Formats: sequence, C-alpha cells, structure tokens
Amino acid sequence: MPQFITAFILLFSAPLLLAMNAPRKPMPLPDLDLVKYQGLWHQHATIPASFQNNCIGNATAEYSILPDGLVKVVNSCDEKNGKRVSREARARVNQDYGLNSTLEVTFVNFGGWIWEAAGDYWTLYISKDYDIAIVGHPTYNYGWILAKTEQLNPADYKTLNDELVSQGYDTCVFKMTDTPGMDFEDDISMCDYVKGLQ
Repeated sequence: MPQFITAFILLFSAPLLLAMNAPRKPMPLPDLDLVKYQGLWHQHATIPASFQNNCIGNATAEYSILPDGLVKVVNSCDEKNGKRVSREARARVNQDYGLNSTLEVTFVNFGGWIWEAAGDYWTLYISKDYDIAIVGHPTYNYGWILAKTEQLNPADYKTLNDELVSQGYDTCVFKMTDTPGMDFEDDISMCDYVKGLQ
C-alpha cells in the first residue's frame, strides 16, 4: 500500500514539477483593438538591440492597417550621423497564438514580405486610452516602452516599471530613450531612472 501511494504521488506531481520548472514567458494581453492601436508611437525606453545600434533618440513607430488586413509599420530614429532614417515592415496576427496582441513582424521583402523572417511582437500592456503600451518578446530579449506622447509623467514610469517587473522583466536592462519632449542622462537604465523619481 505505501508503494502504491508513493507511485500515485509521483505520477500526479510530475506534471506540476515540470510546469514549475518551465521557462517563464511574459503574458500578452487577452485582447487588443488594432484599430485603436494605430498611430504614431514614441519610444521612451527599450532593451538595446543590434538593429537600433545607430539610433541616438527620437525613435518612433507608426502603425496603420492596410486594406489587405496587414499592418504597415514604419520605424524611424535619429542616427549618430545626424540623419533620420526609416524602415518599413509588415505585421499580422500570429496564428500560432490567435491573439491580436501577438503580432509577427517582418522587415524582409523580396518581391513579397517574407514571413519566415518575422519576429514576435507581443503587446503586454495598454493604457485605457490606448496611448501608452509595453511591447515585449517571449524570450525577454526585446522590449519597448511606447507612448503616443513625447512626454510621460513620473507616475506613468513607475506604473510601467512595476508592470514590467510583474511580467518577469529586469527593468535595469531597459535604457531610457530621448524624445523631443524628454532628455535623459546618457545610458540611464529604467530602474535607475524610476529610483530617482522616488
């Protein structure tokens, strides 16, 4: 009888132990209104990525829904050489997840958009007025704080910092981004910036 109980416990605890040890992922929003999401967004903080190495500030992303249902994406930023550059992409709902908040985005176009080269773009947080957002990635390698305004107030940054932490992000890897309305210390992290607000 004790052997049976031991086997029973092992049988039913194994899935729980596997779930506890599974890599954590951020949670995308259960619903996102892509029509409301359209517009010009200003980057306020990001996890530095190689494809943004030359950007020094005033980074924006503009989204618009096309007649074919795809989302047109135009990313722009000011570069070290003084020029402003833009890159165009296309986004669509990733059918592996089936949520409007889980888009896949491709910048590769050879006579047509190459979806095999697409990357995940998950909206993790959106404000009630659809003017502040957190965008992340299932691997935690990428992340962006976006707003439809060039300035945010201290309470907003604290809320965003807390939301990122609750999603499993380390906010010390996020670097603040200069906008026309905000000028941050060079390379200041989000966690340090928020600490300075307290």
